[in-house]
Amino acid sequence: MSITTKQGDLGKTKNAKGVTVSKASKSIEAIGAVDELQAWLIYITNIIPQYYAKSLRNIPDVLTILMASLSKNSEFTHGTKSLEDEIEALENETKFKLQGFVVHCAEKSLQINIARTVCRRAERAVVAYAESFDSEQVRFNSAIAYLNRLSDFLFILMGKLQECDAIS
Repeated sequence: MSITTKQGDLGKTKNAKGVTVSKASKSIEAIGAVDELQAWLIYITNIIPQYYAKSLRNIPDVLTILMASLSKNSEFTHGTKSLEDEIEALENETKFKLQGFVVHCAEKSLQINIARTVCRRAERAVVAYAESFDSEQVRFNSAIAYLNRLSDFLFILMGKLQECDAIS
């Protein structure tokens, strides 16, 4: 079977339930934003020190589950506890503190900041998709919370790597 099916040539695609939807739909926009975030995180995992990369290793798998939940319009049940624990651990070992706007100089910190902004966009896309439903919005609350916490984690990781680059 070829990857070239030509079925998407007219701006349509199928979701995980086999339903044909517009490539401009809120669901496909949300899935695409999370997919881009996943690509950035895999890239970052390969360029930052392994000590910090281990914190990112399982996140792409969680994002795959999140994309499947969005595609199936089903509840995402992954919690935020592991991310909160990682944030707390990084906060405890870093001198980096939020004081106004942060200027990013080091290349790896800049790349993490790009991933953080992509994460924020993915979060907004999931919120927009969730708001397109009336009573069913609650099923996306965990996905929104996860992306929000992930952007917090990326922010503190960016600061930690900025701090490490300043020392070396």
